[in-house]
Order: sequence, then structure tokens, then C-alpha cells
Amino acid sequence: MRTTSRAARNLVPPAVLTACAVALAACSSTPAHHVVPTTTTTTTTIPSPPTTSAPTSSGTSSSTGVTSCAASSLTGAVTGTQGGAGVLEVTVALHNVGGSTCTLHGYAGLQLIGAGGVQLTTSVHQGGPLSFESVAPSTVSLAAGQDAYFNIGFSDVPTGAAASCSTATSMQVVPPGDSGHVTVSVQIQPCGGALSESALFGAGSPAMQTTAPATGG
Repeated sequence: MRTTSRAARNLVPPAVLTACAVALAACSSTPAHHVVPTTTTTTTTIPSPPTTSAPTSSGTSSSTGVTSCAASSLTGAVTGTQGGAGVLEVTVALHNVGGSTCTLHGYAGLQLIGAGGVQLTTSVHQGGPLSFESVAPSTVSLAAGQDAYFNIGFSDVPTGAAASCSTATSMQVVPPGDSGHVTVSVQIQPCGGALSESALFGAGSPAMQTTAPATGG
């Protein structure tokens, strides 16, 4: 058997063996793959800045084009007083002496002033249990020459060791949103400087029913 195998191998010509070797080498060679580069696109979204509205302050134009009332365009006066059982009510009017319509909304700032211009202790509570104190805030459109109103309530009965209460001869009234004030002449003795205040209201408001009777009436 070994002799036959050698003889079979010897029958194959060298040229044929060389050709097969070349063919096998060609078939076993695999061409390189062509690599396509991958491109990644990143999209960045820049958010728009938030929209803000500038606050409306006194003396500046609101969205309706009407300015809020500044102290410089107002005068003030007591229009009525009444009291009983140690609780007194005073109604104050703010008069528009400016040349155009302005608005008031909310509560006025208050400061009691004594003789000689001395600032007295003042404690203001917005609203109160009594009808003339519990007026809900609303926007008052005040044309030139018109009045807006608010009520204040207080006790003139001394408590504790106090024998009397300090007398206020005037009151500084600061319109809502403004830094100036209107000086109103008064003659009141709120003990402890404690005041309950209603919101401002116009002449056509149902709150007019809560005003104190006209002074001297």
C-alpha cells in the first residue's frame, strides 16, 4: 500500500501542483471590507428666555393706560365721625386734584402725628369685625375732581395703667403703592395707636352705606 501511494503522488506533474498552489492562495485571500465612517449629528435647543411683566407702581401706566394715584395728585379730609360704647369710626376722603383719571386699590398706609409733628405709635390692622372695617379691596377708578373713601375704627378707652390716650392732630395717609403721603387733619385719641382700616372704595360702591355721618351732621 505504501508503494502504491508514492507512485500515485509521483504521477502528478510538478507544473500542475504549482498551478493548484497558486489557485488556492488566490481563493484564500479575502479582500478587506470598505468601512463607511458614521457621522453623529447633535442638535442643541436653546430655550427662550422667560417672559416677565414689570410690576405697576404708583405714577406709572398700567395695562389699561391709567396710572395709579400718587400722593402728589391727592388731598385728604375727614368727612364723617361717629362712635359709641368705646368704639369710634372716622371716614376719610381722598380727593383727586390731578388733571387725569387714576386708580386706587387696596389699603392706604397710616401714621398718626401728634402735636409738634411728633410721630405717635401707630398699629394698623387691615379689615376688622365691624361692617365699616370689613370692606373688601377693589379697584377704584378716580376721575379728576372725584373722591375715594376709607373708614378707620379705634377705641378711645384707656386700658391697664394708662389714664388717657395720646391725641393725634393729624394723620399721614400713603396711597397704595406710593411712597409719598397726604396729610389729613384729625383730632382723635386711638388708645395704643391701634387702628382698624377698611379698603378704599369709590362713591358708587355699596360700601358708602358704611361711612360715618358727615361731621357736624
